[in-house]
Amino acid sequence: MVLKSTPSATATASVQTALPVSYFGEKELRNLLFANAREWLLTNRRGAFSTSTLLNCNTRKYHGLLVVPAENDEDFVMLSALDETLDDGFAVHKLATHEYSGALSPQGYQALESFEYGDLCSWNFRAGKNLLKKELLLCREENRVLLRYSLVESEQDEVTLTLSPMLAMRNTHTLRKADFLAEIKLLEAEGGINADMPGSSPELFLQCTGDAQFVENRDWYLNFHYAREKERGYEANEDLFCPGYFQLNLAKGDSVFFSAGTAEIGLKHLVKQFGKEASNAHYPANADEFLAHAAAQFFSHRDGQCEIRAGFPWFGRWGRDTFIALPGLTLSLNKPTLCKDVLQSCEEQFTDGLFPNLGHGTLAVYNSADAPLWFVWAVQQYALHTDEPKHTWRTFGSTIKHILNHYKNGTRFGIYTRPNGLLHSGEPGMALTWMDAVVDGKPVTPRTGFAVELNALWYNAVCFALKSAETAGDTTFIENWPYRAHLISASFVEAFWDPNRGYLADVVSETGKDWSFRPNQIFAVSLPYSPLNGQMQKLVVDAVKRELLTSRGLRTLTPTHPAYRAHYEGDLHNRDTSYHQGTVWPWLLGAFGEAYLRVYDKKGLPLLASILKEMEAQLRNYGIGSVPEVFDGNEPHRAGGCISQAWSVAEVIRLRKLVAEKR
Repeated sequence: MVLKSTPSATATASVQTALPVSYFGEKELRNLLFANAREWLLTNRRGAFSTSTLLNCNTRKYHGLLVVPAENDEDFVMLSALDETLDDGFAVHKLATHEYSGALSPQGYQALESFEYGDLCSWNFRAGKNLLKKELLLCREENRVLLRYSLVESEQDEVTLTLSPMLAMRNTHTLRKADFLAEIKLLEAEGGINADMPGSSPELFLQCTGDAQFVENRDWYLNFHYAREKERGYEANEDLFCPGYFQLNLAKGDSVFFSAGTAEIGLKHLVKQFGKEASNAHYPANADEFLAHAAAQFFSHRDGQCEIRAGFPWFGRWGRDTFIALPGLTLSLNKPTLCKDVLQSCEEQFTDGLFPNLGHGTLAVYNSADAPLWFVWAVQQYALHTDEPKHTWRTFGSTIKHILNHYKNGTRFGIYTRPNGLLHSGEPGMALTWMDAVVDGKPVTPRTGFAVELNALWYNAVCFALKSAETAGDTTFIENWPYRAHLISASFVEAFWDPNRGYLADVVSETGKDWSFRPNQIFAVSLPYSPLNGQMQKLVVDAVKRELLTSRGLRTLTPTHPAYRAHYEGDLHNRDTSYHQGTVWPWLLGAFGEAYLRVYDKKGLPLLASILKEMEAQLRNYGIGSVPEVFDGNEPHRAGGCISQAWSVAEVIRLRKLVAEKR
């Protein structure tokens, strides 16, 4: 059965009206350096995703048309690529693009006319006198990628389309190597096959509609080269297994549908499913819509839990990242119920006053001193948004009191409160703050003692808890809590402030004070409750602006420091040693913007508006429609790390809302 069809009205209209962020033309796509440096991403509600470069030339081991979640926060690349060949009787047009070790073959990108990004991605290929449209979407509620191929233009009665699936079926952090003796099972399925490879999970069903015939032709394709992995110092070559190919005939106006999923699907249902999903597809038209689109991609709903993924394509769920990102991804987009769902899901892993920094269950790792304090901040933002302080305290007050009491009395990792009300954290060899890079068993930025942002968060948490308890009539907690706000505030200023320098120490320990100029002090101004007076706040904000502010975020160390690293690049050792030694983090823009508006009010709007304008331009680079993990400290501030980072997206969204509300 070959379905007669034309490209959907939605897709056609969007090409005509789309802004440059979502649409890429022939000149850009046929520029290999440009197109292969930009990556698209689709996700679904079950934690699956699909991602590659604009050319579908995989440059990372994490790239794949279908990547699915498994147990223990593992992801599996199932379908790495799908090669298309169009034979019109005059020429055989190879439409795929791959980089092999030492060669680029085939070079299908030279036939590309356009690419458009949204919930449904589409490519137009000009193959001789034929125009083939390829559309890809990820099913919202199941681990399945669907593609539609439409022959829009042709002078031939029929052309032959061949689809060759390239299978990886392995953990995202590993690479597949050819095993000619492996027992690879290929079982018949409706319109295709069920493939099962040793050491992979789960099985993969490959199915195609129309008059497609699957021809079994087992083969290994050797030495696919992933340039980004090479740059990052990892093994970069992989072998992929091709079980055979689907071959079918198309006439002008025909469409055929292809499915790759972890369960079999009926062919009639496959066509209906594509139509249903495509009818709901949205093409973002401006920066706000793109950021909202990116925000939604971080949420997964599995096993009754609502979770946030820290970043794509390699980060899973992280406690600290979840709480920092949560208000921007939900409340700033007016989704308080979603915010509450995530907070309550996280409470189920709470123990000893701590939340898992990563992992869950028996594999949970709790080495984050600030995650619980960011949880309190997220609850605080939820209370402010809903304007229901009593209800919020009744819902989350018990967890907040547990956090404060454990931090007061002492819990794991050297976390405890001194009689002066300040919070200590850390043990030798441990990195418990967000500056958590460890190289050769040693923290790159050792911050054992009294870290400035932890104590700013601590002060804010105590003030919020006491105020909320008072509002809710929880007098028992108030009467039994020993540290009053004025005590912590006075101790904070005494410990961290230097009037001659005009800024705050980063860490205070028994060996002295670390005056390395870092962005962590900005939270002493940005949080709802600040331990600093107005003049101190202004001096801190001005100093941070002068030393650390860029058009992409805040540097993690002033360029005048001898340990400053201008570029985030190279192998793991080089990246980790520069991670917090000058690298720019866009998530810090939210705190800076809050602090700047607190000090300068509406006079601060022009600066923040100009930064947001610069960030809008980045939506067309690196990870399309999203905000990356980091940028280089020096201009031109090249993007790096994850192509789409939850707290980066969240804090840009939150800053946009703060600026809009202040106008």
